[in-house]
Amino acid sequence: MDFDASLGIYLSAKLLGKKGIILYDVLDTYADRYVGASYISGVLRYLESKVFSFSDYGIHVDSFRVNTLYSENVNTYIIHNKPRFDDLVPIENKAKNDCFTILISGGVYEHRGVLKIITAVNDLIQQGYNLKVDVIGFGDESVVENLNRHRFVTFHGYVSSLEAQKFSLNSDLIGCLYDPESPINRMASPNKVFDAVANATLALVNQEVNSGTKSSEALNVVECEYNSSDSIKAAIMNAMHKMGDCHFRSSLIQRANDFRNGELWDSEFACLTDKLQSNS
Repeated sequence: MDFDASLGIYLSAKLLGKKGIILYDVLDTYADRYVGASYISGVLRYLESKVFSFSDYGIHVDSFRVNTLYSENVNTYIIHNKPRFDDLVPIENKAKNDCFTILISGGVYEHRGVLKIITAVNDLIQQGYNLKVDVIGFGDESVVENLNRHRFVTFHGYVSSLEAQKFSLNSDLIGCLYDPESPINRMASPNKVFDAVANATLALVNQEVNSGTKSSEALNVVECEYNSSDSIKAAIMNAMHKMGDCHFRSSLIQRANDFRNGELWDSEFACLTDKLQSNS
């Protein structure tokens, strides 16, 4: 369960007596997601911590998030994000693009740095660089209207999971920017970074967010400052240089193959399932 379902389970367990094992899978912490009066955030944090401490097991997506919800009474496990491998396109199909291709996927919102990337790409094209941007997903109409004004941008809208993985495989760089003004964004552990790893692609991540994901997947990450257009342009140029190196591209493909084997994720998951089975 996550906090969405936890209050009902917590109250029923208190009233009827705790039966079975309670597993708390931390998707997001509501206290950090909330933007507004600090006392409301404090109430949410207290409620989340109380319910979490009543659980038997807790799952976090990386070590960076462990301290957001922690209790000595809870057995905590870290299980990293992993793409749906059934939807992955064979990595052997990855070809070198004639035009450097950036993918923006998921939520097409201003607070995801979408327009910051577009501005940087536009400047680089004006300087003579050959780039294009594919956008898949949904979001603010005003942002989509802005995207459609640029000839180097193709907005595809919503696509299936399989199609999304094809776009990831065919891209050179995936945008993963998050406005650091929001606490929950600073803890972001975006699936898009893991999509980049699985598809031998680079991820553009701003320096202000989750250091855990960036360090564990450092080979596939280029960093920038969220509010600096020059920094974003420099990161894109760095990515262009890296993806132009055949030896580097080979190392990304090898990393993708290792990641697709899923040994790390499988071992993490096996530790938890073994423990659950031993206590059932």
